[in-house]
Amino acid sequence: MKHDHAWKATEVAGISAALLKWYDANRRCLPWRGDSLPYLVRVHERDAGYNAPNVVTPYATWVSEIMCQQTRVDTVVTYYTKWMDTFPTIQSLANADPDQVNAVWAGLGCVLHEHGLNLDIDPPCRYYRRARMLHQGAQFVMEKFNGDMPRDVDSLKTIPGIGPYTAGRLVACIHW
Repeated sequence: MKHDHAWKATEVAGISAALLKWYDANRRCLPWRGDSLPYLVRVHERDAGYNAPNVVTPYATWVSEIMCQQTRVDTVVTYYTKWMDTFPTIQSLANADPDQVNAVWAGLGCVLHEHGLNLDIDPPCRYYRRARMLHQGAQFVMEKFNGDMPRDVDSLKTIPGIGPYTAGRLVACIHW
């Protein structure tokens, strides 16, 4: 018996609408989505009439995407807010001292720990790969793109630390 598993356009539209409606009611509130405190609660748990300020930048999305790699979102929120308080713009990050960048990142993830190497070294980790790539990427964006994040996948992939997945996420998530 042959089965036709193709979805009709009306079925796809219905499923899409239902998923988006569910997401709007159940998504977690996160700072990189433009939400204000409290974070990590579901939208339907907020006070009635709550509206997100919708201040979302390509830089903020980039930082959140890198921080969320191999790290739980509930852990990232604290580090993200500290990072954005310290480096609110690409320019502020690009101009930062590498030691300052590492100090703000400290505790979020170390390449040694990410690979299961819990070595007894002092300081505990000097090599925060993701922080270093964000820092180098910000310097690259300042130098090559005048501080403006490019809007296409190919240009985004030229930035140190941004590969195909992150470039695709940035293009998909940002309403330029």
